[in-house]
Parts: sequence; C-alpha cells; structure tokens
Amino acid sequence: QNNYYGLPLVLLPEEIALLSADPRITGLEQVQPPNSRDEARFALFRDLHKRGFYITRGIKFGADYMLYPGEPMRYHSHYLVNLLAPHEKITPRQLIAQSRLGTSVKKTRILCTRDSTTQNFVYVSIDWSEIG
Repeated sequence: QNNYYGLPLVLLPEEIALLSADPRITGLEQVQPPNSRDEARFALFRDLHKRGFYITRGIKFGADYMLYPGEPMRYHSHYLVNLLAPHEKITPRQLIAQSRLGTSVKKTRILCTRDSTTQNFVYVSIDWSEIG
C-alpha cells in the first residue's frame, strides 16, 4: 500500500460473519461468536446493516458502533450505538455521561437491547439539548 491507495482493508469480525453468510462469497471462514454478548453484537450489526447504515467501531466514543448515513469517507457519523443486555441497568450518571459525550461530538446516542421474546432489537435515541 501507499499514500494514494491508503491503508490495507481490515474487516471487523461482524463484517466477516455477514460476508461468510452470503452463499455467493467463498473462501471466508465462518466466525463463531464465543459468547452470548458477541452473538448479540453480531445480530445487532446485521440489523443495522440491513437498515442501510455504514458501521464502524465506536470505542473511541464509548460506544459499540458508529453509524454513517453513507460511505464513511464522504459522510460524518450521526449516531453512537450502545448494546445493553436485556436486563442490564443503566444508572442516571451513566445515562447523563453518555448523553453529554454524544452531544459534545455532535452525535445522537442510541441505546439498544434485544427483546428476549421476539429477538428483535429495541432502539432508544438520546439527544441532549438546551432548554430555553
């Protein structure tokens, strides 16, 4: 690689799992999630991808994922996504901290969890705004 072509391609484990599920693509080894948290992350990644988002890691901003409305080289991310376990509790202090961090970088924080009955994801967006 060089400066013109940029960095080599590096895929997330979730992207490899998504690609390996496509029968048209060969030569990729299936990635097996080691635990239920990773399995939920893979399912969340598939759900967000199906909704048309470009997805990257969000660890830089304390999130699981960052969502882009289009190609990340052309657009800024709009959302930070955090996956919560179905019965995971979040304290008011954590909620405020995550909301403020999202606002300070001009992104909407999305908290999501997987409904244990339907296996669908439930999304709640948090956008900190000034009153008055």
